[in-house]
This record gives sequence, C-alpha cells and structure tokens, in this order.
Amino acid sequence: MRQIKFRAKGCEMGEWLYGSLIQRKGFYPSILFPIPTGDDKIRYVEHCVDSETICQYTELEDENGKEIYEGDIVDWTFFYNRIGPSGGATETDIQLRGVIKWGKAGFIFEVWRNDFENAGWYGISDLNFDPASDIEVIGNIYDNPELVEG
Repeated sequence: MRQIKFRAKGCEMGEWLYGSLIQRKGFYPSILFPIPTGDDKIRYVEHCVDSETICQYTELEDENGKEIYEGDIVDWTFFYNRIGPSGGATETDIQLRGVIKWGKAGFIFEVWRNDFENAGWYGISDLNFDPASDIEVIGNIYDNPELVEG
C-alpha cells in the first residue's frame, strides 16, 4: 500500500512536523501525528503548520535511509558510460544537484548543477533505477537556502 504522508513547519515554533495533512476550509492547514502514550495506545495530536512549507513524501529513501520529501535538495551521483575517442567505453562519475518537486505527472528531480544532458529534470523513478547510483539528501529549500542555485 502506498504510504502517503507529509511534513511541514509548525506555526508556533517552526519545527518540522511529520504525519497526515489536514486542510479544512477557513482554517490553517495542520499535521496530525501519532504520539505513543506508553501503555500500548497512541494519542493523535494536531498542530497548525505553515502552508508554504508543506512537502509530500516521495516513498523513496536516500543512500543513508533518509526519507526523501518534496523540497529536498539532493545530490545524485551515478556512473555514466560513454564511448571514448579510441572507441572504448569510458566510465565517468557524474554528480547532479537539484531539488525534488511535484510536476504534472508526479515527482521530478529538477537539476541545478552538472546537467550533462541538459534535460532540466528527471522523473523521480530515475533516482532509484540504477542500484549503483548514490542519492543523498543534503538539505531542503527552507532550511538551506544557501544550497539553492538557479
């Protein structure tokens, strides 16, 4: 079953909250998240969130097991084989940097740095296609604006 969850910064303290997104007409959006009570029960807490920071989970994890969300800045290192001048294959490590965004057809990886094919973006499934690739979340567009390029 698909895991649908969100993160957003809380209205009060600006901390990241993770859980289900609730949007009611006339109210601020909020995140509903579970808190274990210690007696095998779970209590749910609802917190107001900043609507500008709402990010959906992509269902992918980086090489360190960190969940990848919309708005994350990602370094994607992969091995690229090309034919060299002598006709033999040359393997090159290429590191792209970009941000995870929602596009018309789903999540995309919009490239900022080293876009050797000038594609501009890749489907999010491409990030997990090659098991030899290294994908690492290095920050997000809200907490790390210094990493944002372009």
